[in-house]
Amino acid sequence: MVQVDRTFLYGKYTQTLLIASSQDGNSNVVPLAFTIVEGETLEAWTWFLKRVRLHVVGDRQNICLISDRHPSILSAVSDPRTMWQPPYGHHVFCIRHLASNLNKKYNDSNLKNLFINIDLHRMTVPRQTIINPGPEDPSLLTLQKKHISEHVWQEYSERVLRCRRSSKDHPRLPPPQILQVLKNTGFYGVSRLRYFEFDNALDVAILLGLPCVGVPVVGQTGVQWAEVCLGLLGHTPPEGKLRGQRLSMKWLNETFSFANFPLNPTNDDIEHFARAYILKLIGGYLMPDKSSKEVYLMYLPLLADLTAVRTFSWGSAVLAYLYRELCNATDPDTHDISGCMVLLHLWAWERFPALAPHEPHFVDPQVNIFRDLPPLGYRWTCIDVHYHPRYDTLKKYRLLLDSLKEDQIKWRPYDEDHVSQQIPYYCIDNRDIWRANVPLICFHIVEWQCSDRVLRQFGMDQPILENPVDIDFLHTLILAGKTSVDWFREHQNYIQVWNHWEARVAFAPPYHGVPVVGKTGVQWVEVCLGLLGRTPPEGKLRGQRLSMKWLDETFSFANFPLNPTNDDIEHFARAYILKLIGGYLMPDKSSKEVYLMYLPLLADLTAVRTFSWGSAVLAYLFHALAPHEPHFVDPQVNIFRDLPPLGYRWTCIDVHYHPRYDTLKKYRLLLDSLKEDQIKWRPYDEDHVSQQIPYYCIDNRDIWRANVPLICFHIVEWQCSDRVLRQFGMDQPILENPVDIDFLHTLILAGKTSVDWFREHQNYIQVWNHSEARVAFAPPYHGILNRTSEYMKWYLKHSRRWIDVNGATSGYLALLIQERNITGPTRPI
Repeated sequence: MVQVDRTFLYGKYTQTLLIASSQDGNSNVVPLAFTIVEGETLEAWTWFLKRVRLHVVGDRQNICLISDRHPSILSAVSDPRTMWQPPYGHHVFCIRHLASNLNKKYNDSNLKNLFINIDLHRMTVPRQTIINPGPEDPSLLTLQKKHISEHVWQEYSERVLRCRRSSKDHPRLPPPQILQVLKNTGFYGVSRLRYFEFDNALDVAILLGLPCVGVPVVGQTGVQWAEVCLGLLGHTPPEGKLRGQRLSMKWLNETFSFANFPLNPTNDDIEHFARAYILKLIGGYLMPDKSSKEVYLMYLPLLADLTAVRTFSWGSAVLAYLYRELCNATDPDTHDISGCMVLLHLWAWERFPALAPHEPHFVDPQVNIFRDLPPLGYRWTCIDVHYHPRYDTLKKYRLLLDSLKEDQIKWRPYDEDHVSQQIPYYCIDNRDIWRANVPLICFHIVEWQCSDRVLRQFGMDQPILENPVDIDFLHTLILAGKTSVDWFREHQNYIQVWNHWEARVAFAPPYHGVPVVGKTGVQWVEVCLGLLGRTPPEGKLRGQRLSMKWLDETFSFANFPLNPTNDDIEHFARAYILKLIGGYLMPDKSSKEVYLMYLPLLADLTAVRTFSWGSAVLAYLFHALAPHEPHFVDPQVNIFRDLPPLGYRWTCIDVHYHPRYDTLKKYRLLLDSLKEDQIKWRPYDEDHVSQQIPYYCIDNRDIWRANVPLICFHIVEWQCSDRVLRQFGMDQPILENPVDIDFLHTLILAGKTSVDWFREHQNYIQVWNHSEARVAFAPPYHGILNRTSEYMKWYLKHSRRWIDVNGATSGYLALLIQERNITGPTRPI
């Protein structure tokens, strides 16, 4: 155990003393190291903690580091170079500092003492009884006491699961003659994958390319299997190669090897080899049994009509099989696991980069042979896991998972531009079924897909749900002894639910960010020192406004270190974002300064994305007239990989070549004379435009239609999306008057040096947080917006129709001519 703290020196020396101490076996305090520094900064704590690790602690692991919650200490400990992260160190907070903070807030000494003495017995009992790993409410995880996680928590003897699979003998590349059959049956994608080494809605459609929508994989098992093999494979298995309904994988591999494929195959030969190839995929890769030597023949009759194979939901069957195996593996007494372990690995690697080898670069070396792209899982089959610095013990993997932060999880890995462009069309058909709460069925197996419990990975907010469907009794159904069961009849109730999956698609409001608000009563000099690593010189900081010139000069490209530390990178990143805010997104009227109130929101760079910066910018934004429509080409696509936002295409044009109007009056005349066909109501829906929009620009798009307040510290502006539904392709109804928030326009920053805007705007923030309930909707819009429609009559009556006299004259004449052409001359013009 090591405790670190600081104190300020007084008198002749005014620096800061940093000290590290510990306790001996008699609870005596033992000083370990100290230093005197200029101030309590990130650089000082980083330097000190590195030296304590190097010269005092050494390479020992699992050292407890105790401190207060000063931002500089938190940042220094989170830096992996200080080696105070797991497994080297475990950072906890000093209870007396926490109690002091509690007393400052509530001014209650009794509460402070209760807090300090809350856990005095902790050193006399095992830590398993001190820390509650959950669940506190056992009503959901009803089998927790029998679960392997309880076994691990109590530190009982370890068990290692043996992954049962047919062997490294994935059927490999199919004979070219059966390739089209595999495409027609839906097994082309998985045929492109191959075996790779691994440690002894899963996205089965995207990673394996199997069809998910279709008839459940069920049938009868009371069949003469020797006759079925002869009819569908063209061979009768010899004695000893067929046991009940299980066929030897070794015999199947040898009989239908690539070398045995006829030189001049008949249609029957092609069909026999295609069925054998698919059966090998099922028994050796997708749904292998625990014997690892045989494949169940119950799947073979489903391959009789090769034109109908694709109509079965093979993807849901693979998931059902894998889910059942994972359920069985939660029993501490289970030592084997089968199912598609490759799928499990690929799913984990896509979402937890820390578990994976290096991220693969996708190149299909056989694109000229197969033409169709392989499924996304193919990109992982080319890597060499031996070059990945994996953890060498199970405990280190568990420690890694327990230490995961949100920014270390890819919630939506397939939405990234460089990934989504690799997903072939056949992997994303009927994607709504990924969110369906339905039973997954594979002969005797029924497992429930609870998509409503993982909505975050679909970009939706995760609600609190009721307990899932209880189907534990179905786990007692096994194939052993079930030699003549009609599983279609046995599971008819669940099949009925599956057949109506469209009605069971889960939906929730989009997951969106926190309003851009915070406090302004802050010591800005200390904030700059802590988050930018610099103290602005005299004259460069006025109140909460920082000189943009100083920011540009201090954090210019030329001043970026040649060998930057993590702190350097974070300081320059915050400065760059601050320059974007103050010089581009939300500049103040002086055009020379930026408000520092945004800087504390950049403290945790991993959390910056959780703020709704878009709505804050909208609260500031004014629209300008555009020059000629640009042609989008990103000259830096090889550098940045991800596409820039759509606005980037306008930054490359030369406005001097645009025949703009040279006076304000001509602009007004243009606007007064606009016709409907001169307006692009839905510019982003055009094909050549929509293909340029990167994934991160269209997440949570429903919020575009929400009638909510847009908040940026002191600013509150109302987004009245229900008044512009035409641009969302909807009919525009007549509405009541909008929310009156004119009184909020009197709120200004001047003189507001210590306001908690979060508290000030709590009512509006509450509305924002429930934006999903305020999404505007109307029937789709068809036809032309006619001036004689009820809405246009209302609009013309309540709006100001013209900007100036010249425009009114021109526009009025145009209207008269239009009316004359429609109704005939009724009066002189």
